[in-house]
Amino acid sequence: MNWVFQQNGVINRHLPKKQLGNQPVRVLHNIVLYMFVHENDEFHGQLIEAVISKGMNPQVVIEYGDVPLIIEYGKYRTPSVGADKQLIIHETFLSYCWIMTYSMFVLFIETINHPNLNKEAGKIVKEIHPDEIQKAKDLFNYGKFLIVDYIEWDKSTLPNPEEYYAEKRDYPEQTNMYFTEALKFILCHEFIHITEHIDIFLEGELKDEEILQMELDADEKAIEIINKGMEPGREFIYECGIIVGILVLFFLSDTTKQHRHPDLEDRLINAFTKLNLGAHHPAWGFACIAFKLWEQQFDFQFVWDEPSNSDKDLFYKIVEQIKARKPST
Repeated sequence: MNWVFQQNGVINRHLPKKQLGNQPVRVLHNIVLYMFVHENDEFHGQLIEAVISKGMNPQVVIEYGDVPLIIEYGKYRTPSVGADKQLIIHETFLSYCWIMTYSMFVLFIETINHPNLNKEAGKIVKEIHPDEIQKAKDLFNYGKFLIVDYIEWDKSTLPNPEEYYAEKRDYPEQTNMYFTEALKFILCHEFIHITEHIDIFLEGELKDEEILQMELDADEKAIEIINKGMEPGREFIYECGIIVGILVLFFLSDTTKQHRHPDLEDRLINAFTKLNLGAHHPAWGFACIAFKLWEQQFDFQFVWDEPSNSDKDLFYKIVEQIKARKPST
C-alpha cells in the first residue's frame, strides 16, 4: 500500500502474487468483489441466504484471457449468470468498463464541469487541459477497438488503473470510484436475476414482455440495494456509477435495441427516474458525454446546438433523436 502515500514518480499498483489477470484492471478485481459483497449492512446476509435457499454459487468467477469483447455477432462477454447460478464476469469487460468510465468522467470534467464553473465565475477558476482531453479520447478509441479485437493496453501512453504518475493520480483514482460503483450495480442486477428470476425462466417459455419486465425489475432492485449502502455526502458517486453501468453498453452497437431487453435509453430513463436526480446532477452530464462519444463512434450526427437549460434537458433532446432513428413498429 506504499503507493497510497507516494507523492511523485510512477505508481505501480500491481502485486503479481495477489492480483491475477493480464490486463491493468487486475489491480481492481479484488476491491470490486469486496465492495459488492459488502454493499450495505444487510446485503452480505442476503448473499448468504441466496446461497443457502436459492442455490446461488458463492464464488464470483472472473474469466481471464486476452480476447475481445465480441464472441460472435450480437453476443459479447458481458456479465452473466451460469447454469449453476454463478456470477461470471470477464476481465476484458472489466477493462472495457474502466476505459469507458475514464473517458466519460474526464471529458465531463474538462468539457462540461470546468467550463461551466469558469462561466459562472466570469473568470478562469478551473484550468482546461487539452492534453487530458486528448488522452481520454485516445483511450476511448482503444476501448471501442477492444470490442472487436484484442490488442494489449499500452500503459506507457494510455491512462490505466495500474501504472500512472503520482502527480497525475486524480483522474485514474477518481475513475476507480465510478468504475467500482458501476460494477456493483451490474453485479447486483445479475444477483436479482439469480434470486428472483432464473427459476421462473427455467420453468418454461416466457413472453418477451415478461422478460423485459424482469430486466427493468433487476435494474430497480439493484438500485434499491445500492441506495441502502450510500454514504452521506458521497451519494453522487453511487448515482453516477449506476448510470455509467448502463451507459457502457451503448458502445457495443449502433442501436439501443436489445434482444429481449429494454431499449438502453429506456433503461437510462427508468434509472434516472428511480434515482430522482436533480436537473444539474453530474450523471446527466456523464450521459450527454456518452451520447457524444457514441455519436462520433457511429457518425449519427445528432443536433446539439439547440439551447438547453441543463444537461438533463439536453439528455432528453438527444433521447428524442435516438428514438426517432428507429423504424416504427
